[in-house]
Amino acid sequence: MNKHHSIYPTEKELQAVQNIVSSCERALKMVSDVLAENDKNQKNLKLNRTRQLWWRQLKRTRKPRRMNQIVY
Repeated sequence: MNKHHSIYPTEKELQAVQNIVSSCERALKMVSDVLAENDKNQKNLKLNRTRQLWWRQLKRTRKPRRMNQIVY
């Protein structure tokens, strides 16, 4: 039991380690959130760009029709 007391950290040391771990976990969570938000924004930008290109192409290929041009 004497040896156990000599190698086991004190309550203050355990609390310091726990605080360090908590701080690291919070920092990693913030980094993860920022990366996820950036990924989401990139996907939205690609989607918007695709929609813009599609719409441009549609406008180029679509010709307005008048009622008298419709063939029955």
